[in-house]
Amino acid sequence: MKIENNCRWGDKKVKRYIVILAAVFALICGTASVYAENKAFNDNEVIVVMQPQNEMRMFANYDGFDYKEFFSKFNISEIMPLTEKSEISLFSASCSEEAFLLTLADADEQNVLDMVDELNGFSEVKYAQPNYRYYTYAVPNDTYYSREQYSLTKIGAEYVWDMNIDCSDVVTAVIDTGINLSHEDLKSNLWTNPNEIPNNGIDDDGNGFITTDINGKVINNTCIDDVQGWDFVSNDNIPEDNTSHGTHVAGIVGAVTNNGKGIASVARNAKIVSLKALDTSGGTTLTISSAIEYAGRMGFPIVNCSLGTTTPGARDIYMGEVIKKYPDSLFITAAGNTGNNNDLKAIYPASYTTECDNVISVASTDMDDNLSVFTNGSSNYGVKSVDLAAPGSAIYSAARTSNTGYTYKSGTSMACPLVTSVAAVIKAKYPNASPADIKEALMNSGDKLGSLTGKVKSGARLNAYAAVKYLEPMFTPTPTPTPTPTPEPTPTPTPTPTPEPTPTPMPTSISTPTPTPTPTPTPTPPPTPTPTSTPTPTPTPVPTPEPSDRVVFASLENIVSAKLIFEKTTPPLEDDICVYIAYKKNNVLQCIQAPQLSDMTLYFSIPAQFKDCDILVYVWNRDMMSLMEVQRYKEGE
Repeated sequence: MKIENNCRWGDKKVKRYIVILAAVFALICGTASVYAENKAFNDNEVIVVMQPQNEMRMFANYDGFDYKEFFSKFNISEIMPLTEKSEISLFSASCSEEAFLLTLADADEQNVLDMVDELNGFSEVKYAQPNYRYYTYAVPNDTYYSREQYSLTKIGAEYVWDMNIDCSDVVTAVIDTGINLSHEDLKSNLWTNPNEIPNNGIDDDGNGFITTDINGKVINNTCIDDVQGWDFVSNDNIPEDNTSHGTHVAGIVGAVTNNGKGIASVARNAKIVSLKALDTSGGTTLTISSAIEYAGRMGFPIVNCSLGTTTPGARDIYMGEVIKKYPDSLFITAAGNTGNNNDLKAIYPASYTTECDNVISVASTDMDDNLSVFTNGSSNYGVKSVDLAAPGSAIYSAARTSNTGYTYKSGTSMACPLVTSVAAVIKAKYPNASPADIKEALMNSGDKLGSLTGKVKSGARLNAYAAVKYLEPMFTPTPTPTPTPTPEPTPTPTPTPTPEPTPTPMPTSISTPTPTPTPTPTPTPPPTPTPTSTPTPTPTPVPTPEPSDRVVFASLENIVSAKLIFEKTTPPLEDDICVYIAYKKNNVLQCIQAPQLSDMTLYFSIPAQFKDCDILVYVWNRDMMSLMEVQRYKEGE
């Protein structure tokens, strides 16, 4: 059995989420679609994520769970770890979780489904799923329309341009088939990584990593010299388009505007970054999840995903976990082109809008504001799972075939980037707006249409100007009123008093006084002094101890008990608590234990080789956020 390590972007310091598994994915194969002939998933690959391991994990020479032995019972030709042991750290949920891509010896779709079903029956497995395939949501050029860029007039783009909003600080990621990086109407708006020196073979910005096999041999350099994005299909730094879909989408998102060439866009000078995750045969769960991871880690606020599965109902758990890790990025997704009701059979990633405030699902409308009907299908819809609609029929935009080429395309793939472009303007005008704020603005400001009532959640088609104005009351500070000065009261003059007449003196009679004898004084006895009582001293008050959250240790022979005490905060549920015992020597991590917690108490033994280590106890929640200060255990305390 061949074992390799080919760590994808996004497996460092990964926050994991508890996932409730469905049994076997319902795979519907007979959907009428332009993509009907395409595979739902790779017929020889399975993604498996193992349950967190509670036994001790040695970071050097780890001899824990034997994955090779576990997988040997299956007919697997290759195991590719999706996490690196070298990247396991105390501050990462991945320290207790491993993910793998399994390659089956016998390629067959039914074999994949059987293995997924079987793996999900093991207690050691958190979940297993196919490596789903994803496709773009565009249909062939429509030659029956001639009104170029009617869509911008329909949504009121010219009123947004009148606001003269500078979008140059907003980076929008386009996860697609790549972009023609030399196109005349795109190249000036393409993002350039300011922290990378082109083609020097050095990871100047520190966002890449090197993967080695089990013998330490370098087998993969990822995101080195990512000057204009990354190609996650070929794993290189040239994310060029080879199908024309990504270039067309990029033109809708952010074509250079008012330059006398080609086309215009709402976000006329927003920056675009090309993240190539699909090629002529589509993409996979792993290529697209890696691109999502890159966008999230780079902090790109707006991410366009004009792509999706062609298998309604197949839930991609792996991709969903990656999206949920990045709540500060807004993922705008295409609802699909098969006429599917996404409420009944979910399409991913669009259907994650029902779970995440940072996902928007977009349907397509035509020139007459009806849901689009294409030559091979129609726009998907869903009053619970599709948020709003935007023009997507016969959209004129850039083509990859030449640096001056333009063409028409139709689909939710074209409606989606129109919403992305407006979202970029909103972010530019209100930099502190969250993805949830932008989503609210887009959904609550659209033009309500009878044709969309009961079809999309908002019942509305995108209105660019109203969406940009929507957040104004929230983010524009109310001016402090200038106080009106209170007039000082005018003092009342004091009247001049009338002088009193001087009385005339009366004559006084003079008499001779009779002398009074002086009395003999009686002596006064001295007072008896009153004794002064000695005051009783006031005792010094004993301060009441401040409540605190802490760990109380007790030891018996070689077993240590640690009880979690929550006095200052409300105790969380036990199932939401993760406790790790870390052994550090000279501040270098040597080992981690993850004992089970029962009745807020856990028990652990100290391995002999770590007796001289610092022993630290970390108490976190399931999102790896600290619940109390790090506690230090000293033997004998």
